[in-house]
Amino acid sequence: HFGLGYTLYDLGRFHEAYRHLRYYTEISPANHWAWMWLGRAAHAIGEFGEARGAYIRAIELDEEDENEA
Repeated sequence: HFGLGYTLYDLGRFHEAYRHLRYYTEISPANHWAWMWLGRAAHAIGEFGEARGAYIRAIELDEEDENEA
């Protein structure tokens, strides 16, 4: 779902990308890249609140990864 989601995003198929990326964050909630791409897709379809939340989650997860290293 992740690879398909960001590929669809790159193709400009934002609604389809959003669905795949949203699902991927549900099955892999600790992946900060998934949240970042979900934020991009949500922003592209006008879901600005969700995009903001996804970006915040991506940053939180990235900071957690850095602190564990």
